[in-house]
Amino acid sequence: MDFYFKGEVMEIINFTNPDSKKNFELSLDSNMIFIYGGNGSGKTTLSRSFQTDSYMVFNTDFVNKNVYIVKSTGADVDGETKENFSSLFLGEEAVDLAKEVEKLNAMKKELDRQNKALFAKYKEKVQTIGLIPFKSITDVLEKIEYEFAFDSKSDYFANQENFKLSKLLPTTISSEKEFDESMRIYKEDHTIQSLNKDIEKNPNLRSLIFDKVNVIDTNQIEKYNNIVNDIKILEQSFIKGKNPSETKAWIKKGVAIHDELVDCIFCGNKDIKSKIEEWKNKLDNKLLKEKDSLVEHLKNVKNDLDIILRNRTLYKDIVPKIISTLSSLNGIVDVYLSCVVENKIITISEYTIDIDSIQKAAQNRNLELLNYLTNKELNELSYSYVFQVEIESFLKKQIEDSEKLNLIYANETANSINEISKILGFTKDIKVDLEKRGDMPKIALQSQNKATKISQYSEGQRHKLALAVFFSKCTKSKKKFEAIVLDDPVITLDVKAYHALKGLLKDERFQKAKRLIITTHNIHYLYVQMSNILEDEQLRKYTKLYEITSDTFKDIPLDVLKSDDVSLYTNYLKSMTSYDQLGYIYWLSSKIARYFLDLRLRFNGIMSAQSMSLEIDLLDLVESEKHELQQYFNILSETCKKKNLTVKSIIESFISVNQILKILGFPQLVNQSTIKQFEQYESEIVKINDESINVYDELLVYARGIHFYEGTDRALQEMKNYINHPRNQITESMLVLKASKDI
Repeated sequence: MDFYFKGEVMEIINFTNPDSKKNFELSLDSNMIFIYGGNGSGKTTLSRSFQTDSYMVFNTDFVNKNVYIVKSTGADVDGETKENFSSLFLGEEAVDLAKEVEKLNAMKKELDRQNKALFAKYKEKVQTIGLIPFKSITDVLEKIEYEFAFDSKSDYFANQENFKLSKLLPTTISSEKEFDESMRIYKEDHTIQSLNKDIEKNPNLRSLIFDKVNVIDTNQIEKYNNIVNDIKILEQSFIKGKNPSETKAWIKKGVAIHDELVDCIFCGNKDIKSKIEEWKNKLDNKLLKEKDSLVEHLKNVKNDLDIILRNRTLYKDIVPKIISTLSSLNGIVDVYLSCVVENKIITISEYTIDIDSIQKAAQNRNLELLNYLTNKELNELSYSYVFQVEIESFLKKQIEDSEKLNLIYANETANSINEISKILGFTKDIKVDLEKRGDMPKIALQSQNKATKISQYSEGQRHKLALAVFFSKCTKSKKKFEAIVLDDPVITLDVKAYHALKGLLKDERFQKAKRLIITTHNIHYLYVQMSNILEDEQLRKYTKLYEITSDTFKDIPLDVLKSDDVSLYTNYLKSMTSYDQLGYIYWLSSKIARYFLDLRLRFNGIMSAQSMSLEIDLLDLVESEKHELQQYFNILSETCKKKNLTVKSIIESFISVNQILKILGFPQLVNQSTIKQFEQYESEIVKINDESINVYDELLVYARGIHFYEGTDRALQEMKNYINHPRNQITESMLVLKASKDI
């Protein structure tokens, strides 16, 4: 891995083991840091100690927060997970655009509130002096002209400098004096004023008289005409006398009284439930509702016409044409109502809307006065609304641009995750959907197959997907991190995925961190991940290995991972300086001899795991050599069983090892110099000491503890059988067991 950091201390990470409450510290003085420990040793706690703004951390928190959450009911995805996933992959441009949309939406709402308040204040002022105001600001803008160069980067007040009215509302009034005189004339005609107010307050009258619009809904009449016969048949159900509407009301009461009852309380009939339902359906029939709706509409029109017609004596000489028009229309409505009551087809009548000139004059005077008064406040009224329209138009474009950009990010994200997923061995395609709810954009992780949810993937598949999401984020990021931190990254993964992950970490796309920090409980993955480092002197300089338990946190020599039983045995013998150290190594002689016996058998294609004597019989040796081998193996076995060992007996075991190897055709392991070094102490008793001073001592102590274990604990007995087998290395086994605190 080509790191740009070369070993200087950048930071100390402090963390506390949650079980033992002990405090530990990790010095970030290496480019590659590997931390090995069993489940519950505090690896995840350590991963949580890294600051998220400086580090990219993959752990259960990352998965639960950004990919999927694990509940008691299984894996799932919720709204918060989707939102966090979005924040991982939306680029700064998309987020900035979303923030701009959010700001524009807030501005739009505020402008809408402001403009409503402005127009309401304006209307109140107009109405206070007795004029009829414009119904909306759009009615004003339709009659004026303006120039406006909208600048999306400038605020409300800066844009106001770019707004200019080029044509005001038309009016012949040119001064306050003319306005006051015209208002005096307008106010003197109280009758017309009263009439205008009545018209203005009523939508039907305003449409009919001011706008000359037909106020009778002919579409509703056509609907009625089409269903007249059906209504007539339906209403037969209600006829007992001459008034079906009264009968219908009586039936409604009867149905209400009998609701939830089985028997009729009037006549005693049994099981009336079906009849009650039949009457309910008839009472609720939509055809009758159409008829009722038309009656209501016609009565409303008649009531509105009556607002003026009830004062026809007052108005008939002033506005005879209006009175005539309204009377004519009132008669037409009466005919329509009569037809409806009798379930007859309605023949739609044409009528002319004729308006008196005196009314037109009043309208014109009101408009003249209104336009003059409005022009005085037109700049503020019109600019605020025009600015709102421009903001809304700009907002619409920004939303469209945001959605397009988010779609691009969604596709890029899906492609990246799918590419990395396939490298890791996860072959199911996923997609990233764009969600359009709210101002801030959201992209959501989905299965390409709509029938399958992410929660339905196996645990291993979900974990690969989570790793793919993490590494996709790494590739998307433009910043350099202090470290990429992976907490137990291969949990639930297969061996092939170990190598795939290692390949990913060597990919130059992920060289965006000063350090790589990996915690794991899997010794086999650790060997895979560190294999090239162990053989490369340059990489070894920038690599640290730590062991973590709930009680300890310490660095481990990298050579521990390179050691096997033979190299451990040989190197330990060479490094001894005191005969007391023989207490650590003596017991391993028997296992080493068994290892070479098994190896010699395998040379001959014999895969045996039987007793030692049977294995010796299988060797292609003469009987005397087999007998000699058995004697040496017996010496090793007896030495191991002795409670008080002398240096002499251990030396004899070393000699036996060399003789066994010689007979089997292998070079000797124990140098004569080592044997001679301790000959002068032959009579000394070797003290069995469990106080280790280095990791090699620890391995030997732990392995010896299981080697001589005589208890009945099933798990420990199985461990003993496993590590005593000649083909199973104690070096690897003890690393696993010691870190897991299983012994």
